[in-house]
Amino acid sequence: VQRLLVAKRSDAHPDYESETFDSLLRARFEVVDLVELPSGTRTLYFARPR
Repeated sequence: VQRLLVAKRSDAHPDYESETFDSLLRARFEVVDLVELPSGTRTLYFARPR
């Protein structure tokens, strides 16, 4: 795991943001619920196909 984390470049996926994920998800799915987890760094989505 440590080797994977070291090799992970922060600029590898410049469009990897929660806003981008949310808009792409909503384009094809109905978001029924979402919960921000206590850590504050992750969000759990419950979605249904359109």
